[in-house]
Amino acid sequence: MRRRFMEKKMMKSNGAGSRSSAMKRRRLLSAAAVLLICCLAFVGAAGAEEWYDPTATEYIIDSKEDLLAFAAAVNTGDTFAGKTVKLGAEIDLSGIEWSPIGGDSVYFAGEFDGQGYTISGLTQTTGTRMGLFGLVEKAYLHDFTMEDVLFTVSANNARVGAVAGNLQYWNVLEDITIDDIKIIINGNDGLVGTVTGYAWKSQLGNVDVKNAVFIVNGEGNVIGGHTAYGRAHVWDTGVTGNNAHWLEGTVQTIDGVEYVLQNYFAGCDVDGVKMTLNGDVTEAGGFFGSDTYNSHSNYFVNSHVTGLDVTCADGTSQTVGGFVAWNGGTTAAGTVKGFDGCSVSGTIKGANGIYGGFVGSSGGRAHSYSGASADVDITCTGYAGGFVGKTQAYSTHKYTFTDCSATGDVKGNVAGGFAGCNGLSGDGKSVYVAYNGCSASGKVEGSTYAGGFIGEVNPELPATNWNTVDSTGNLDITGCSASTDVSTEQNGKIGSLIGYFDAVANGDAIEGNKILLGLGGNTYPGNAPYNASDDTPNDVAVPYVASVSVDGNTPKYYKTLADAISSIDDNVDSSMNVDIVVFKTETPVETNIEIPGGKTITIRGETGKREDVTLNGQIATTASNEGTLTIKDLTFNVDDNIKDSTGISQTGKSAIAIWGDQTVICDNLVFEMTKPDSSAITSWWDTGIGTSIVVKDSIFNCNGQRPIRATGNVDVQDCVFNDPYRYAVQLTAKASTATLMDKANIVFKNNEINNGKEGKDFVYGIQLEGETYGCSDLVITGEGNTINAGEWDKNSESAMYCCECGKVNHGTTIWNTNDGLPEHLEPETVLFSVSPDVTSVDFGTVQLSYTPTDIKVNLTNNGDSGTTITEITGLTHFEVSVSTSHLEAGKNATLTVTPKINLPAGTHTDTLFISIFGIETPITIPVTITVTDSSDDGEIILPEIPEQPSNPSSGGDGGALSFPRTTENGGLVDFGSSKVVKAL
Repeated sequence: MRRRFMEKKMMKSNGAGSRSSAMKRRRLLSAAAVLLICCLAFVGAAGAEEWYDPTATEYIIDSKEDLLAFAAAVNTGDTFAGKTVKLGAEIDLSGIEWSPIGGDSVYFAGEFDGQGYTISGLTQTTGTRMGLFGLVEKAYLHDFTMEDVLFTVSANNARVGAVAGNLQYWNVLEDITIDDIKIIINGNDGLVGTVTGYAWKSQLGNVDVKNAVFIVNGEGNVIGGHTAYGRAHVWDTGVTGNNAHWLEGTVQTIDGVEYVLQNYFAGCDVDGVKMTLNGDVTEAGGFFGSDTYNSHSNYFVNSHVTGLDVTCADGTSQTVGGFVAWNGGTTAAGTVKGFDGCSVSGTIKGANGIYGGFVGSSGGRAHSYSGASADVDITCTGYAGGFVGKTQAYSTHKYTFTDCSATGDVKGNVAGGFAGCNGLSGDGKSVYVAYNGCSASGKVEGSTYAGGFIGEVNPELPATNWNTVDSTGNLDITGCSASTDVSTEQNGKIGSLIGYFDAVANGDAIEGNKILLGLGGNTYPGNAPYNASDDTPNDVAVPYVASVSVDGNTPKYYKTLADAISSIDDNVDSSMNVDIVVFKTETPVETNIEIPGGKTITIRGETGKREDVTLNGQIATTASNEGTLTIKDLTFNVDDNIKDSTGISQTGKSAIAIWGDQTVICDNLVFEMTKPDSSAITSWWDTGIGTSIVVKDSIFNCNGQRPIRATGNVDVQDCVFNDPYRYAVQLTAKASTATLMDKANIVFKNNEINNGKEGKDFVYGIQLEGETYGCSDLVITGEGNTINAGEWDKNSESAMYCCECGKVNHGTTIWNTNDGLPEHLEPETVLFSVSPDVTSVDFGTVQLSYTPTDIKVNLTNNGDSGTTITEITGLTHFEVSVSTSHLEAGKNATLTVTPKINLPAGTHTDTLFISIFGIETPITIPVTITVTDSSDDGEIILPEIPEQPSNPSSGGDGGALSFPRTTENGGLVDFGSSKVVKAL
């Protein structure tokens, strides 16, 4: 009686005609019945008795009348057990009120083989059992389509489904499609699905639904986009029912007991289901409504819901899940509600109640979700979870969520990126809920509680049930991530992992438990995670403030930032990435730490919003000749809580103190500066240009204090300096080691400096410190900066750049800026000009076996300031070397150009591009050689070298460009988009 899927697919592909041909339209009728039919046909009579022969074992339905006759036979008591009924044609039921096959006390128990045909136009408006079949038991239904189905449900307690209102006892459905079905529900307390309203111990494979519409006006109904309600018992262990081939070998191992086959759904899809819920619906699921009965299993494999669209009327209360609304029941060993590789996508617009992207509410006992995904956007005023709205566990069984994902946006009163609420019911003190390798992303908004992963952990859950080191606790979150954007209303609780957990507030003890071991991503509840350990007196809970992860491995959690830093031992080298996440807490996190040098370390605020996480104290680096420290997404309080760990007065009052040849990157920071004579960022005097400070997108609220003091390379961009002491950036070097600043690169772009009453009367962008200190050969590049000098600059002394250093060799200090000068200052024009002595290079014609000969090109710096050759490109067939990259004023650099050996015959032309610091357009020189295999010798014939252009300052072929500058104090150059609003 059973067919394999491939046999079914081949049968479908052969078409209805071949099926009829294969059947040869045989009817196994008795001789008397045949004679009776012939006689009745002759006289034009028609009726059920003409089609139905109770002694036959196989029947063919060719017409609407045949189908009505089949229904009449079942409804008068023939179960068709052991018999097969087949469709032999398309059946159109339009224009009649359908009465189902089977009802409350009569049922179909045979095989119904649709042979790929379609039944269309089924309409039913009365009754409590609604569908093609009203009731089936131990039946096998397969290979047919139902189209254009309409149910209007007026009765209470109805069971509705296009295939069967009620599947009872060991039924198998496979290869069935429901296309275009509309169900209007005015009655109350019904079980209504597109395929079936009620499934008991049945298995469904490749039963698909397309374009389903529900309009629900009644109260208390259970709605399923595929199946409304499922129930099964495990005590009938000697009976497995009609076990289809795709179920064979299934084993359930959640508690070590072999799986006893119950309701099973494999490869069943729902594509396009729209639900308008005007009444208080008990449960509504995009695929499955509810499975609440104790001691049963429903198992779903590779089944999917797409195009979900649920709208709940204002003022109603529902439990809605994108795939299943309510998952409950199961008490016996070896039973489980399982979801493996299933998915759902769409939207849910809820009201009050419980809403989940995959499952609305998961209650009862043993449940398993594996590899399932939900991409559902949810808005409501109740509980909302990207995957599960609420877990309502009790007894001693397990809920496990493994490798599941939620990617939709979630908004509710209590909202979580993955779970809205991890709650309890009944005797929930020993429940176990495990999230393993799950992820949540998208936006989370919770008006009361909002968590990136879980919105709320029910306060009834005692702290002793949190995940422990050996994972024996009751809440286990392992290897999960929450990369969500989380927000709440004023006075709401918020957390990147858990929005709210109130175990400590309720006085529950915390006994040696660790919080959320193995968690990836952001990691703490909104009112802070808790830990109690042997060194905590009386088990008083204290918050974790940071986690440390090395090369993406499982993070470890620490109660102080100093403890977190101390965990970075000598086994961690510069090739390994250390990620230190500082959690959002109600009070600033104490800092005053030394960061080991020579490593690659990132210290960041967990939310990515700098205003969320505040540090109070100093971060100092230790001496090293390598390493990169990145500090981002934080606020620093620069106040009296800073404790000097450097032992040097110049850095002792700095929030970030740098020592050693390493790079420090400061990104998206805020400095709130109130400590007198303090600095935000300082590199130590003995560091030199081996130290590089990069500052981006940061705000310095200086209150008259010093923002940045540097003794090496500096790159400051897109920052705001409010009320600074005299300058935004000060360049300085220790007098005895002034050469440490030689050839330092300074970049200062798109910054805003706002002078204020707490600062000096005037302000500079960059200041080179005074006569007792020194630096030389600096390269300063700046543009797009603005000084708002304010009313305090009475004498217009503010300037973007100022040099007070008596040891600067201004002839070799390069000011390459586009920042404007004060209007009254007339700059003297000095030329930056570099010209080649040739406009092209031609090696002439050579024999194929030539010996390369070089041609020299001289570059002359005709300007008053030195510059640098920064890049030479463009050569494919030639090679080039340069005598020096640094061009002093009036000096030359020689380029030696040589053709590569073994060039093939033909003409080869490249363009030599020479980039010069301070000159916008590269110098270009064409280079050509012709290789032939017909020459008598291989000598290179050199062309004449053309004369130098007569006007190298014109910016013509010589590539020279002019820049205005002043000769005093190293000079300021060019009028650009930047400005000093009130200046020198």
